[in-house]
Order: sequence, then structure tokens, then C-alpha cells
Amino acid sequence: MRNGEIVWRQIQEKSDSGRIDDMILLDNSLVAVMGGGSYLRCFSVTSGVLNWEFNAEVPDLNQRSRIAFLTMNEKKKIIVMLTANTVYGFDISGRLQWKEDLPNSDKVKYGYLKVDENAINIIGVTMKSHVVIITMDTEGTMLPKYSAPAAWIQDGTRCQFSGDQFVCLDVDNRIVHQLSLQKPEIFRSSLFQDLKISCNDPQLMNDVSDGHQREFGIRCLSSSNRGDAVVLRASEDGIKLVKELSGVTALQVVRYGEQDVFITMARSKPELYGIIKKKDNSPVFRMIALSQDDSVVLLQQTGKLTWVREEALSKVVAIDMIDLPVSPMLAKMEDEFGTNSNDIFGMLINRLTTQFVQIQDFFFQILNHFKSHRHSYYDGDHGNDYMSDDDTDEDDDDYLFRDEFNIRKIIILASEVGKVCGLYSPSGRILWCHLLPDMAPFEAAGKHLYTISMQRTTSHFPHDPYCTIMGKHKDSGLGMMYRFNPVSGLQVANTPPGGEVLNYRIKQMIMLSHMDDHFIRPLVILDTDLKFHVYPESTTDLVKSLADSLFIMTTDTVTSQLYGYSMVYSDDKGLTAEEVWNLNLAIESQRITNIVFKQPLEHVHSQGIVLADRSVSYKYLNPNLVVITAEGSDSSQKGFVNVYLVDSVSGQLVFHCNHKRVKGPVHVVHSENWIVYDYWNQRHRRTEIAVLELYEGKKQNNATAFSSLYPPPIPLVLRQAYIISAHVSTMAVTITEKGITNKHLLLALETGAILEMQKALLDPRRPDVPTQEHREEGIIPYVPELPRHNEAVINYNRSVYNVRAIHTAPAGLESHSIILCYGLDIFYTRVMPSKMFDVLKEDFDYFFIGSVTLGMIIVSLLSKKLAARKALNRAWK
Repeated sequence: MRNGEIVWRQIQEKSDSGRIDDMILLDNSLVAVMGGGSYLRCFSVTSGVLNWEFNAEVPDLNQRSRIAFLTMNEKKKIIVMLTANTVYGFDISGRLQWKEDLPNSDKVKYGYLKVDENAINIIGVTMKSHVVIITMDTEGTMLPKYSAPAAWIQDGTRCQFSGDQFVCLDVDNRIVHQLSLQKPEIFRSSLFQDLKISCNDPQLMNDVSDGHQREFGIRCLSSSNRGDAVVLRASEDGIKLVKELSGVTALQVVRYGEQDVFITMARSKPELYGIIKKKDNSPVFRMIALSQDDSVVLLQQTGKLTWVREEALSKVVAIDMIDLPVSPMLAKMEDEFGTNSNDIFGMLINRLTTQFVQIQDFFFQILNHFKSHRHSYYDGDHGNDYMSDDDTDEDDDDYLFRDEFNIRKIIILASEVGKVCGLYSPSGRILWCHLLPDMAPFEAAGKHLYTISMQRTTSHFPHDPYCTIMGKHKDSGLGMMYRFNPVSGLQVANTPPGGEVLNYRIKQMIMLSHMDDHFIRPLVILDTDLKFHVYPESTTDLVKSLADSLFIMTTDTVTSQLYGYSMVYSDDKGLTAEEVWNLNLAIESQRITNIVFKQPLEHVHSQGIVLADRSVSYKYLNPNLVVITAEGSDSSQKGFVNVYLVDSVSGQLVFHCNHKRVKGPVHVVHSENWIVYDYWNQRHRRTEIAVLELYEGKKQNNATAFSSLYPPPIPLVLRQAYIISAHVSTMAVTITEKGITNKHLLLALETGAILEMQKALLDPRRPDVPTQEHREEGIIPYVPELPRHNEAVINYNRSVYNVRAIHTAPAGLESHSIILCYGLDIFYTRVMPSKMFDVLKEDFDYFFIGSVTLGMIIVSLLSKKLAARKALNRAWK
């Protein structure tokens, strides 16, 4: 990075083999070890080009590996890599110089490496038993090993090198243990009480050092919950207290010349520091801090902030798009039409004032258009750079209003660490952020997620919008909620800044579509005791009136059990849940991986499709249908995928199919009457996409409203599979305001492309040999391979890697669908599946059409006049 901007980036594998364990800077190269030593890679610092790579076989990918470099002389340097069972030596060009297997690696966990001028020190740990000290010379020759008893050492014990000492922190007993590398015979112990340290929840703070520092730090919590720290020195004489630091949340000990320098920071709870440079023979520091909210900041020695990067946006797990509020002028007009005032004169004055302001704004827009103002009324694009502080307030006041076509949105993002941010969609600029330090996401089917519920939209002026994010407390597991205004980011009244902790665990939740008198949609929460809770409480009466028609479904992904509940109200128990059905999907070695409902914003424009014989095949439009996928392996270790279609109200199993010799991950799209999902075919070693379409037949059971209590007969299911020559990360479907526009699938590929594909290509009725009837319906002949046209890649040359999900939302224009891909990157755009059929083209000839229209009006008026005169003359004859 340079000035906070990414100069180059190398994306590693998504599996454990791509996890970066350690890295060092060597001359003009960056050397990194990954996946427990699976890969050792060297990159150019200036360009990011991969110089060389070494691949090793390791027994455990989860065990962290280490690297260090050894300077033999000015021309020769050795890179030392430690894995779970082997230590390697490489020269700076990547050639293997020597390799030594570590003894008893199946019992000893080797994880500590320190390189001195003439020796390589390696320490392994056997839990609740002892530690093993191995010393090697610069040529890789192993010297006699030593062993020291350490019955107190556990899996969570943190240790590090401190000069020529190896120190460990025993948190439970408040003891610091040290072992001399010169005489590694026995650990020496120092009690906190003997060191005059009073500390709660101690933890080592200097675990990112290279081990040459003589001092190390311990962070602890005082009785006032303020972070304090102590600096200790380990030597042959024992552990000594060097300095006590009050109000410090982070500490780094840096070796400068022959002395150790303490770098401390208060507040923000950062976890990582570390740049030091020399200028005019005096130490000048620049610190990089990784905060608790995953923001990376660069600070000068004076505390001045140089730049900030919000890396929390790379860990987004929940997202929603909010319409901007209308402008004050439109809000004033809506207020005028919504009033019950009988003051006709006052309403006339209000109307004239409003129209005068409209005319004034119209001329200002024309003036700004000719001045080529940097803001586009259609796009609202501010560019990709951050604005200056002087422009921010002005832009927020002028442009945080809904545009004519409702293209501009506010994007609400929630990250894994509990950070909630609001982004301005045209530019990606962060409008506000708020950290909820105690909130953690839910875990469902192996995925982390929050729920974001827009309980009151921006359409109900003068009421403020009302949004609620739900999660769980990271320690207790109790439910948590945070209610806020999505436009300003401010919490709603009576909401704690860190979120409200509920006194129960959350089992399931739904937001109703009905609104109360204040236009708030109730949020209904089911706890683990099968009791319902309603938020806000003012909407409880509304929920009680709807209790007889409310049903909720829960899933136990561990036991593969599905449960359906109805809401029951009684005066003594309140709102409770009563089980009405359960469905057991448990099969040996099978686990549920996806539970997919339809999008609540989706509108279905057509109830059926017209066949070639002019009859109609009606779609099976069950709004309560849920798609459940389960993955597993049989006795011969061959994978399989099961797909279930279940009515979430009645518990009816509508359809089930099984795919053998396939494996996941499976991604599902559920829209209207069709389902699309993908899987990996193990037999043919390729990715396949399957489609299911459900139809009632040529007779519709109920044309007004669907009822799961009186369902139609089991639908007719059409299905087909296709081949796609790429690995799919995730998929989604476009959604528009009225559902008139054609549906397109959006596929995020492992190559970094976002592919837009017509749903017509995934029609299960595509025939091998098309007939005249098929041609009349416009059905494409069947071809197993799906095309991948370069023109269908909507992100062009901007590759988007490691996409976690794709969120789609409707715009004010029926032809537009808004797309947001998030994962390692965030990519925002809009697509037009049926082209721009509802907007005039840019090359539309306004002058010619206007002239023709005006000419026709004049001709019509003259013709009318002449016809009237002719009729009058004829009457006088």
C-alpha cells in the first residue's frame, strides 16, 4: 500500500492452504509462508510479481508455520522455514539448501522459531508434559536436543522469545515462566504477586516480535475495565518489572540499535503495530494499527492520523439497500396532500409557494447542467475518491435525497466484528459507521449472518426511517438488537450505543408486512422457550390480531429436523408457539447446507406461460415454499446432494430429488416458480447447473390468493441440467419493481468475473430437436454447454474475487435492477435485462419529434377551422 491505496495485491487460495502464517521483508522481496508450510512464496515488493514458490507436504494445515532469515555474510542469506514436522533452509533465490526432519513430530507441536547469528532455535510443545528445545547451526546440522518439564502448559498457553529467554504466560495461576536458551534445563517461575502486578485477564501483547527484544508486555484489565499494561524484562537473573503503563490498550516493543523502544497506544483497542525508521540519527516512528473494528490506520509519532482503511468491509455478512428520502420540496407536497386542514386560503398560498420553489429548482438544474457540474442528476456519481471535509457536509445536504428514478440508494453493511456502516451507492463513500463490540453474527448452515429489518421505510414523511439489526451476544449467546436511522446512522431513542441485550436466546424471527398507525412493521422473535416477542412493543396489538394466520418454521441443522409452529395467544401465557408439524430429513452423514426462501420484494407479473396451442400453463406460485439442500457422502465415500422443496406452513414435502456422485458447495436461487442450483459432478469433473420449474397445469386452483392450508395438487416439475465451464462462487437473480422485466441470473465465477445469463438459457423445456410449436414459443434448442460470452461479464476488467454473496434490489425504473457483490471486494452496478425499454435513448431526436408533433397540432387546428367553415358554408346553401 502507498498512502492508504492498494498498489498491488495477490489473492491466495480460499482453503486453509492459502492462509498466511508468517512473512518477512528481505531486501526488495516479501517472503510469506502459507497453510502450515504448504507454500513458501516470494513476491516483489514494488510490483507484486511472484518471484519463486516452494511447495511442501505438511501433515497439518491448521498448525501455524514460521519463517525467519539468517545472514551468513553480506552476499549470502538463508531463509529458514519451520513446519509441523520439518525445518527448511533456502537461499534468497528459492533454492533448497538443506532440510531436516524434526524428531517426534507426531507428539510434539513445533511452533516457535528464533534465528541468531550463529544458531537456529526451535521449540516444540507437548501439552501438559514438557517442551523440546532444538538447536541447529547455520548449515542445518542438528545439535543435541534438550527437554524441560512443563506440566502447566496447555493448548491456550501463549509463549514467545524474549532475547535469549523463552517466556510463557500461565493465565490461570498468574505466573510467568521463563526458560534460558543457554541452559535449557528447567523453567523458572515468577508469580504476579512477587512482581507486584495486579492484573485481571492477562495476555501477552508483544507476540508479533522477532524475539530479539529483551522486554515483553502483558496487557490486563483493571477494576475500572480500563486497559493497563506492564513491561517485563527476562534475563538470567529472572523476570523483572520494567515499567507500568496506565490506560494502554496496545504495546509494541521495538529493537532500535542496542536498546528497546516502547510504542504504546490508548483507546481503540488496536492489536498490531509496527513500523520504525531512522531519520537524522534520531528515532522517528510511524505506527500501523489494526483496530478492534478491523480498520487499519497509519499514525505519525505525534498521533496525527495519516490514512484509514476500513478493512471491515471485506468481512461483510449482511446487507440491505435503503431508498433515500424524498427532497424537502416533495416532502412538503406530500404533507400538503396528507393534511386535513380546511384553511383553503392557506393551502392556496402553500401550493403557490411550492410551485415557485419547483420553478426555481428547475432553472437551477438547467444552469448546473450547462456548467457541467460534477454531480450527475441521474447517477449522482461523486467519483471513487474520498471527498474533502469541506465538501462532505454540502454534498450530504444536497444529494442525500431520492433521485427521479430511485437509482441512488444507501447501502447498509454489517461485518463479522459487529461494525455497521452506511455507504452512498453512486460513489461507495462511507456516510457513517458504528461499532457494536459485543454483537456477533448468528450461525446457520455453516454461514455467519445478521438480520437487517427495515421496519419503517423513508416513504412515510415526516416519520424517520427505522431499521433494526439482530445478532447475538458474543459471550453469553443471548439475543442482541440495535435500532437506528439508516440515513443518519443515529440510534433510535432508548437504544444503548452498544446495542440492547435481550434476556433470551433467539430461535427464529420474521418481519411482518402489515404496518401499524405509525407505518412500523412488527418484528416477531421466537425464543428457545417457544415464546414470541414483538418489537416495538407498540405493535403488539397488531400482531395479536393476526395471530391466527401467522406461522413460522425453524431448522435444526445438526439433527436435520424441520419444525413448523403456529402463533397462539392467551391472556395468561401471552403469545406462544404451538408445534403443528415436523419433518425429519436426517440421513447418515448428511448435513443441511442451504435454506432458501423467496425474496420478499419479488413481484410476479405473469401467472402462467402461453403454449403453442394458445393454452396457458399456470405457474406453481407458492409464497411459502422453501428450498433445502443437504450434502453428504455414502459408504463408498462418494458424495451426494439432496434437494427438498417444503411448504413452510403445512410441512408438505412438495418435491425431492437426489444427485449421486456430486458434491458441493451448492448455491441456490429461488424465484417465482423455478429453482436453479449448481454442484460439482465428481464423475465427469465439471460444474453443472440444474433447474427446476413447477407448474399447476392448465387449470389454476386459486386465481386470487395462494393458501398453504388448501394447497393445489402436487405440481408438475420440469427439470434439466447444464454444463458451465467455470467454478461458481455464488449466484443470484435480478429483481425489478413490478416483475415485468425478464429474469437474468448473476453468476460470480472463481476467475473474478460476474456473468449475466438469461434465464431462457436454463429453460428445462429446451428440446433436442425443436418443432414448429417450440419455435412459436421461442424456446432455444437444447445444448448441454452454457455459453460464456465476454459481453455478458458485467464487471468488465474489474475482477472481483472471493465473492461471498450477490444482493439485488429494484430501482424506480422497471428496466433497471441494482446489483451489489460483496466478499473480499465490493462491486456495485446496475443491469438492464430487457434493455432500457422505459427510457428514451440518448440519441433521441427531440427537435425533430417536437417539430413533427407541433406541425401536426397546427395542421389539426387548421383542419378543424377549415372543416367548420366548410360545414357552415354548406349549411347556408
